[in-house]
Amino acid sequence: MDEKDRLASSEVSSKREILEFKIDNVYYGIDIGRVKEILNVQSLTPLPRSDDRIEGIFILRETVYTVINLARIFNKSEEANELYERFIVLKIGDMTIAFHVHEISGMSLIDVDNIKLPDKSVAGSANSLVKEIAHDKDKLVLLLDYDKIVSDMNPEYEG
Repeated sequence: MDEKDRLASSEVSSKREILEFKIDNVYYGIDIGRVKEILNVQSLTPLPRSDDRIEGIFILRETVYTVINLARIFNKSEEANELYERFIVLKIGDMTIAFHVHEISGMSLIDVDNIKLPDKSVAGSANSLVKEIAHDKDKLVLLLDYDKIVSDMNPEYEG
């Protein structure tokens, strides 16, 4: 590896690739390595007597997906433009979870120096689901603890 390749490699390793999305005009994100796929919104079957944050289930390619509505998690408006709504699919433990978001904003390479832990003032209620805060250009992106979201709804899950 020559000097130019080594410098390029160290520059990439000091950045994190984040998939950014919006819910009610607030930016959220997830490390792209956790994302299995992004799907258009599917027709759902509601689950009787389930947590109200679970929107329902659907089956695609012989896999059952549970859909969690992130707007409900954060008590945000569920109104969104149907053309932009998506499901972000993650494999969490042995579960395939689709998180319903209002809009995918894009991918960003964010310098690790621009990603901080939230301070103690963010430790209450739904905000405790914020794992890190990234400063990307002119906006803040809240990086969520997806394992905690699932474990809060399913105490048997140990993420």
